[in-house]
Amino acid sequence: MSDGPGEDVQLDLTSITDEKVTKVLKEVVAENPDRVYEAPDHQLADATTTCFYVHTDDLTEEPVAPGCLVGQVLHRLGVPLEHLWELEGYDAHQAVAALGLPVSGRTLQLLGQAQAHQDSGKTWGEAYAFTMGEGI
Repeated sequence: MSDGPGEDVQLDLTSITDEKVTKVLKEVVAENPDRVYEAPDHQLADATTTCFYVHTDDLTEEPVAPGCLVGQVLHRLGVPLEHLWELEGYDAHQAVAALGLPVSGRTLQLLGQAQAHQDSGKTWGEAYAFTMGEGI
């Protein structure tokens, strides 16, 4: 058992760069630019949040898929679902910091802005455009 979220994550941190995070963000959005994030109903029942890094099985409550935009990006960068699940309730900046990802403050800000735009009901394409100042 770890002492904190992400402590046991075995990521190749040297492969994660600002450029890679930005590239993966663009890839995730390009695959589904019209998606408006909606959390599964069963996760909303006992939660004060409406956005989840990980979607869980409605019966077992085990992690089954990455959820929100930042959850999708982090999972694609190699963060296991179980570790993302431990980060529920953290904002994007806190989650990335807890994982120890070696990215700049600017990249943390971009992820946070994209997440905020998604959470306000924008499509992923719109969230990307507002955050990056360009479309997909």
